[in-house]
Amino acid sequence: MIKPLDKNVLVRVQETKTIQGIYIPQSNKNRYEVVSVGKNVDEVKVGNTVIVNKSNMCEVSDDNQTYFLVNEKDIIGIVEE
Repeated sequence: MIKPLDKNVLVRVQETKTIQGIYIPQSNKNRYEVVSVGKNVDEVKVGNTVIVNKSNMCEVSDDNQTYFLVNEKDIIGIVEE
């Protein structure tokens, strides 16, 4: 697993699970699920759904899964459901 440093956050595209158990990516590509956070991240927690400024994202892969590293300052909102 990739561990972000400092104020960086590891996110992935949020997926939805159908009744049949199939995962499909969200149609809203600005929503991401927080997977891991650096030790100096203040407002974002693992499991949050966030909206990210996509211009400053770094794409990384691990175990055939695509993740994105983003600085906490580039997270522009937390989705509260």
